[in-house]
Amino acid sequence: MAFEQQFAREITALREQGELGETIAELFTVLMKRLQSMEERLEARLEEVSARLDRIEDRLDGLEEEVSGLKSRLGRVEVTVGGVAEAMLSRLALDVLRGEGYEVVAAERNYRVDDEDVDLLVRARRDGEERVFLVEVKVKPRHSDVGALLAKKELVEARLGASVTPVLAAVYLGREVEAYAKGKNVLVLKL
Repeated sequence: MAFEQQFAREITALREQGELGETIAELFTVLMKRLQSMEERLEARLEEVSARLDRIEDRLDGLEEEVSGLKSRLGRVEVTVGGVAEAMLSRLALDVLRGEGYEVVAAERNYRVDDEDVDLLVRARRDGEERVFLVEVKVKPRHSDVGALLAKKELVEARLGASVTPVLAAVYLGREVEAYAKGKNVLVLKL
C-alpha cells in the first residue's frame, strides 16, 4: 500500500510539471496498470501451479507407499523363490554325489555353525571311506561366494573335528569363478 501512495504522489508531481510531465505521468499510469494486471495474472497462475504441485505431491506420496509395499512383496517373493531353488538344487547336489558313487549317510539342510548358515551338510561313504561335504548352493555364484564357502568350511571343520570337502553347486557358473573355486580345492558341481 505504501508503494501505491508513493506512486500516486509521484504522478501528481509529474502532472504539475507541464505537458511533458503530463505525458510521462500518463505513460507511468498505463505501465502501472499493466504491471498490476500482470501481477494479478501471475498470482492466479501461481495459485494454479501451487494447487497442481499439491496434487502431484499427493500422488507422489501414494506412489511412495505403493513402491514400499511392492518392495516388501518382492522381498518375500525373493525369499520364497530362493528357498525353493535352494531346496531343489540341494536335492540335485545329492543326486550328483550319488551319481559319483557316494552313498549318502546323512544330509542336513540349513545347518548352522557360529551364526553362519550352511546350505547343505552331507556325510557320504564311498569305497568304505566316509567324507563330509559342505555344499554351498548358488544359482549364479560369484568369487565372494567361494570365499564365504571356504570360511564356513573352517568353522565346520572346527565344530566337527573332521576334514570337510567344500562343494560349490551351481546352475550358471562363469569360467573365472569355476577356475577360482577349483584353484581353492573346491569341488564344483554344475547342476
